[in-house]
Amino acid sequence: MQTTVLYFERRGDDDDDDGRPVLDRYLVESRGKLLMVVRLGDREPGRLPTTTFRVFEREDELFNNSWIKLPDLGGRMLFVGRGCSRS
Repeated sequence: MQTTVLYFERRGDDDDDDGRPVLDRYLVESRGKLLMVVRLGDREPGRLPTTTFRVFEREDELFNNSWIKLPDLGGRMLFVGRGCSRS
């Protein structure tokens, strides 16, 4: 068995999260690319737990792998869940 370890860094505008906690991350394949959907929550009790989603696309380079924040879905529909994400 051969194992490869990849290291990723996040790129793009991430200043709009306002310190909201990450509730979940989902991986989903769409249009031949690997996407990561990040579900952000709210810290205030009594409010709905999910406030927004962020979507990142995996970018592979020779020595650097990163997640690029997508400004929109480009007409895609993503359905995410534990172990069953679809595009």
